[in-house]
Amino acid sequence: METIAKKLTRAFELFNNGKLLEAEKLYGECLKSPDITPDEYINALHGLGFVKSHQKDFNQARQIYLELREITLANRNFQDEHIAIHQMGMVERMAENYSKAQELFEEELRLLKNSKPDFQVAFAANYYEQGLIMLKRNCLEKAEELMMHSLHYAEQSDDQICLGCSLRGLGKVFAAKDEKQRAKNYYLMSLKAFKEANDESAINGIKSLINQL
Repeated sequence: METIAKKLTRAFELFNNGKLLEAEKLYGECLKSPDITPDEYINALHGLGFVKSHQKDFNQARQIYLELREITLANRNFQDEHIAIHQMGMVERMAENYSKAQELFEEELRLLKNSKPDFQVAFAANYYEQGLIMLKRNCLEKAEELMMHSLHYAEQSDDQICLGCSLRGLGKVFAAKDEKQRAKNYYLMSLKAFKEANDESAINGIKSLINQL
């Protein structure tokens, strides 16, 4: 019989390959299993939250991440709490509720500064999301400033996917500013980082962005 851990791995692979309905079904099976451990339950909720967000079922995604945050508060787990807040912010950003998203990312940032000041990846991801919001709002100077903050932390993180995202964000900012050569330079650096991380989906995305310049 397939273990919960293996099911979770398979569900993530399905999600990563764009098979959202199949991933949703598998995460649901895991959550209903009487054999699931508390950590596996949290992982399954996170996975289902990702699926619902990408299905644009934002109300369901909100409920999932709210449950996750309540679990972390009950466990007094500050690291997992910031992840739940980050995901709540991401849902609101995807739903184009930019003011609410900004509030959540600012709350996450305060929590990080107080509880995990050396968690470079988390700071990079937070500033990246804030930069995306400013980009969506066409506040390009502020977006550039925030993406530069993201890059600063990403470079300290030794995480190539994190670095690739920050560089890609800067590429998008300079593309929006019609500074095509600077945008291309950041996209090429992002491409290098994603290649080192063997992230085929991100690699293809960057190639598409370069072709749009």
